Amino acid sequence: MPFMFSEERRGVLSVGYARSHRVVQDDLKLLETFAELAAAACRNAALHAGLAQAARTDGLTGCLNHAALHEALSREIERVARDPERPLSLILFDLDDFKRVNEEHGHLVGDEVLRRVGHALRGATRPYDIAARYGGDEFALLAVEADEEQAAEIARRTVARVSAAAAEFGESGPSGATAGVAEWVPGLTPTQLIARADRALLHGKQAGSRGEANLFSALPEPDGVRRFERRSPSRPRWPVRRLRRSGPR
Repeated sequence: MPFMFSEERRGVLSVGYARSHRVVQDDLKLLETFAELAAAACRNAALHAGLAQAARTDGLTGCLNHAALHEALSREIERVARDPERPLSLILFDLDDFKRVNEEHGHLVGDEVLRRVGHALRGATRPYDIAARYGGDEFALLAVEADEEQAAEIARRTVARVSAAAAEFGESGPSGATAGVAEWVPGLTPTQLIARADRALLHGKQAGSRGEANLFSALPEPDGVRRFERRSPSRPRWPVRRLRRSGPR
């Protein structure tokens, strides 16, 4: 008995009997009911999977969203923590001069730039790497089974691909992209790994290395040895005023 949903045949329900049995109309009706229940279950499962995927995906670029990146990063760090010999690196990409695109040409052009950049990023990655939109004009690539040097090579190829996509817009598009690369080492949390890649990216932009892949390990002292965790703001120290006692002592 075939069962269908979304106007397509999705499977066949087969029933057998352990003993000789004469199939009557009531048996066929019961089989049809089971087929309808199976179709409803498959339809609900497909809908749930679609909603779950939509919740993890950035609607503009098709990459994973910020929350899904953190989830994937935590999962991959847990995996490599059990086997430190397996490398893991994070690459952050930032579009150069993207603010000018929005200011001079409007957000519709900016959105189209981000859409094409996201497509180029997903097309440049290996099948098992994880591409995400980190926020605004920043993208992230989780390079699985790649140390810092291997991730740097991946970053260079991806920067070239992303820059080519941006160049399609001519003067109305961004001037290219810059990358920051950091490799996970035992003891680093997901937030600390992101901070290292972000620091390498920021240093590249400030030091005139735009359009390149900047490695955290190559940062000058003391930047290359600090973890760059965000410190919690210190509590304000209010001045203490002594109260004078009134009246006779």
